[in-house]
Amino acid sequence: MTSPSADATARLRHARPPRRAYRHVARAHLARMLDEAADAPVRLVCAPGGYGKTELVAEWARTTDEATVWTIALTEDSAAFWRTFEQEMRATHPDVPPVAGVPVNDLRVASWLDTVLHSHGPLTVVVDRFDDLDADTAQILLARVAQDSRLRLVVTTRSPISNPLARPGLVVPVVNHNDLSFDASEAVELASLLGVDLDEAAVESLHRTTNGWPRATRLVLEKAARVGVHEWNDLYESIADVQHALVGDLSEREEFGYLLAAAVPETFVSAQANALRVAPADSGILDDAERRGLGWWSQNGGERSFTFQPLIRQRLLAQFGASRQRRAEAALAEWYLEHGHFHEAFTTAIGAQRWDLLREITNRDFNEVAAAISADPACLRAVPRSTLKSEPLIGLLAALADYIQGHTASAVSKLGAAIATVERDRLLRRGTTSPDHVWTQGIITIGLRLAGRYEMVPAALRRFRHLFESVSSTTPELDHTEDLFLTETAVTELYLGQTGAAYETLRRRPLRAPRTRSHHFYGDALEIQLLASQGYVDQAREALREFRAQALPLPFLESFYAIPLHLAEAQLFLEEHEPDRVADALAPTEKHWRSTENWPLLLLMHVDGVWHRDDALAALQTFAIRHREQRHRSGASAHLSGRLTAKKAELLLGAGRIGDAQKLLSSRRNSPTLAAARTRLLILQEQFSQALQTADDALIAAELAPREQLDLHLAAATATTKLSNQPSAARHRQHATALAMRTGLRAPFAMMSAEDRAALLDDPDTPPALISEIADLPVLFRWTSAHPRLTQKELVVLHDLNRGFTLAETAENNSVSVNTVKSQRRSLYKKLDAGSAEEVLEKARHFGLI
Repeated sequence: MTSPSADATARLRHARPPRRAYRHVARAHLARMLDEAADAPVRLVCAPGGYGKTELVAEWARTTDEATVWTIALTEDSAAFWRTFEQEMRATHPDVPPVAGVPVNDLRVASWLDTVLHSHGPLTVVVDRFDDLDADTAQILLARVAQDSRLRLVVTTRSPISNPLARPGLVVPVVNHNDLSFDASEAVELASLLGVDLDEAAVESLHRTTNGWPRATRLVLEKAARVGVHEWNDLYESIADVQHALVGDLSEREEFGYLLAAAVPETFVSAQANALRVAPADSGILDDAERRGLGWWSQNGGERSFTFQPLIRQRLLAQFGASRQRRAEAALAEWYLEHGHFHEAFTTAIGAQRWDLLREITNRDFNEVAAAISADPACLRAVPRSTLKSEPLIGLLAALADYIQGHTASAVSKLGAAIATVERDRLLRRGTTSPDHVWTQGIITIGLRLAGRYEMVPAALRRFRHLFESVSSTTPELDHTEDLFLTETAVTELYLGQTGAAYETLRRRPLRAPRTRSHHFYGDALEIQLLASQGYVDQAREALREFRAQALPLPFLESFYAIPLHLAEAQLFLEEHEPDRVADALAPTEKHWRSTENWPLLLLMHVDGVWHRDDALAALQTFAIRHREQRHRSGASAHLSGRLTAKKAELLLGAGRIGDAQKLLSSRRNSPTLAAARTRLLILQEQFSQALQTADDALIAAELAPREQLDLHLAAATATTKLSNQPSAARHRQHATALAMRTGLRAPFAMMSAEDRAALLDDPDTPPALISEIADLPVLFRWTSAHPRLTQKELVVLHDLNRGFTLAETAENNSVSVNTVKSQRRSLYKKLDAGSAEEVLEKARHFGLI
């Protein structure tokens, strides 16, 4: 009988980089990844069994310029590993001293390694199967690497290293199972090397079946080569044989039923064992399955989960049987629902054909259901047509799935059928309403909003509110949906211009559910957006501070649900006179720009940021470009369309294009959203009495937010000043300053002309705190009616002159001739009564033109 040390030595002599696999597929790009990470103390190649980790690292070790020593993990004891390591070293460096004495401890190894590194220079040690090392050896190795930069490791493991020393920066994951998976071209290359007589399409189908698992792909192709397979249909027997061989004698073990049950969920956790009616004590078979490469354990938070290779899961489910699988999925769906995993509960309930659970899950968390449908719109194809007819809520979900896939006609048909079912049921029950009525009306309301049919939205919203209140007062079935319904109601009210009502709607949310998902915080973000957009700046700033202090879900700030928060932050940056930060605040929303309903509000904020940072001309260009990007979208509401029109008109006025602004506003009906822009237009046209009348009418007739009131009071103060009505001008200024001090509003003062701003700053009734905060705001309207009126071309020439451009540069920038620029400059000089460029710029600054 051999001693442990003799056995270790025998194993050592085979611990060389293994030979290339039969018909080797070169994967030089993965070896380069290891070379590129040469500065990492520990380079980790981590993948389940059968992915070719050892082959990859062996190929790298044969070609790298680094001084490497190959070792393989020995589980006998720490001393055995170090003795084998020493002998590996001596095979290439005979003068390496021995590791003295036993047992080997950390101090002795440190001293020995220091001697080796001192005499032979930097060393890279490859440790194959690192996770089979005993804990003491792993600890010693990692500690030595952490303390000595001359020593580096390249290790292969089946799962991430859990040692406390394996901190980021020390252990760097370089290659994982996704990298090691064969792509379709590599599968085709392997088939060619093995001489398999299959066409490329068949091999690619095999690649999809094995999910790129190298071991399974190679085994199937080798089997196919031996038996002479020529078509995809002939491969099935080879695949079945490989599946049987990989599972092997596990199927003969008593706890094999545990393995079958664990294959039912896509990802299995031990807590599901009771629901699947298997004994948790049988879980050791999963560890054996992992060692064979049939799947892998992963850590998600504090819970370990097991995932089977798709090829193995397919085999296990076939052995489990369709009827047993459906019963297990039904139990699993109930388990998911009980534990709040609504996405998984929804998809599992479909497989189990538990339509009652589908209804309950939808009522509990519609956002998760919508996410599940978006991830797999085809998931509802399995629902029988009879169920769609009898279950209107499921019919609505199927309509949503069709809409996501672009099957508009089918979506409309299913939606119509669901509505008909609900209405028929209501009539049969003598007008009583049910939760299905609420869901149907809610989806109709949102559908009209998404389709841009805003003329029908108010009536649909009123009916939805009535049905929701009626049903909620008689049954608790909709309690879980109250947050969703009230949030979507507030969104609709916001788009309709009912901002005050939207805020009050959000304040009624019950917040019953545990707040763990991004959509749970959507209403909170909307509240802050509404406060900031209405002009309650101090309140919004405090709400934002409190909101940011919460433990938000990690993906929240990048999600669609955070758009209102980013809009609020951007608005607050404008109020704080930091326009450079507006674009940064809006940056996370760019990924949603093409799809979100919020695009008019995002456009308005982008434009305001550019206007405050640069000038009206730059903002007008931004408006045109970004508005054009949304030209294929469905129409916005009358309120949002009015705000876009008002903003464009104000930009035109700020750029001196009074005629264009007049054409834009004259073609629109009077509305509160256009009142401030109309007032400014009338002032610039010197129609001061009409301007004052327009402002006063809007202030009296409409329920305006503080921001809108402040805009109108400032415009009215300008008009009354021009009419020499100083008491009235002072009264409007007092209203404006009181609003500003009460709410924290500052940005609207940038809309004043320099002349009006000076009058406000000189007013003894203006609070000193306000004076200090608005004195340095930009002047967005660079001129008034008393100043020279320049054409758009003359303004461009003036700006270029201010930037120091030559005649030739201005001509090139604007695609005109030098003579044309000379003519425009002469006209500019004449209007400003200037004889030189310096005088032009001096007078332009005096008039507020630059």
